[in-house]
Amino acid sequence: MDELLEDDAEEPKKPKMSRDTMLLIFSAVYVCAGLLYLHFHNGFEYITAAYVLMEIVTTVGYGDVNFVAYWDGSKEESGNFGKLFMALYVMVGLTVIAGVITKVADNMREKAEQAFRKRMRKAQMMTQGLSEAEVKKQYGEKNELLFAFLAYLIMIAFGTIFYGTYESCSCSYGRTAVGDSCIDTAGYAVCAETSGITKSFVDSFYMSCITLTTVGFGDFAPVTQLGRAIGTVWMLVGVVVTANFIGEITQNFIEVEKERKNYSRITAKTFAEIDVDNSGSLSKYEFVSYVLLQYGLVQKEDLDEILEMYRQLDTSGDGAVTYEDLEAFTEHMKKPKKRGI
Repeated sequence: MDELLEDDAEEPKKPKMSRDTMLLIFSAVYVCAGLLYLHFHNGFEYITAAYVLMEIVTTVGYGDVNFVAYWDGSKEESGNFGKLFMALYVMVGLTVIAGVITKVADNMREKAEQAFRKRMRKAQMMTQGLSEAEVKKQYGEKNELLFAFLAYLIMIAFGTIFYGTYESCSCSYGRTAVGDSCIDTAGYAVCAETSGITKSFVDSFYMSCITLTTVGFGDFAPVTQLGRAIGTVWMLVGVVVTANFIGEITQNFIEVEKERKNYSRITAKTFAEIDVDNSGSLSKYEFVSYVLLQYGLVQKEDLDEILEMYRQLDTSGDGAVTYEDLEAFTEHMKKPKKRGI
């Protein structure tokens, strides 16, 4: 009997791999494949390869390096294989990998935002004597916008100061090296005189703005090993922060527009316009119709068409649609229509 029970017992189910785990594994394989391809096919150092991959993921695309050319050890050779591989690689990167990496970066940003807002709430509670709920209601949206703005400024300032200082003049390295005559170890003046790549603070500020908005003209880009290694992280975090800042500004405009359309401020003239049947009171239909039109969710023509559909369903003409009205309308639609002679 015990043996039969043991045979009938179900084997414990193995836990299934979550979707997020599978995406992370796929992302890791994708990134490793890209690094190996760019290293062995294009001849890039691994730091440059990682930097190039981040250009793809963030859609910055400076165009400062050749993504598709084969490196034979002495010069670049263009080929169709590199173009086809990179075309497919970019499509996969933008549809799958970019979302995964951006999600991870966005989670990091959200944690930092929550910590910032928590400190702001404590400060506002202490200085103004408000409860936490009152602070959230009064300053919640403003704190979100403030954090987004400060984070954006920090990313711009970091790019401006770091690249304007560390890459004020450089001969670059590897495939993007300026040439044998360039010397960047004897100070700015010597580097500039030997055709080094220069960046002023204005240039770095311009590059930071163009990069974080993913425009990426390519007239200025990171050129040193450390600059590209830092840029790999800076581009990703900066692009996420910039997108968040733009989103907060847009949301703020929407909230201001909602406040402008505050329905506690309906005047007597507006009330008369909403009261279509002149009954002296607003029905649910009248108020909902007005709000939909105000928010631009429907056009007046759409609303008129919906009302016409309702009128057709109301076969009894009493202003209310019953199940009998629906049956009568269905029967009417089944009748063959007479054709004109």
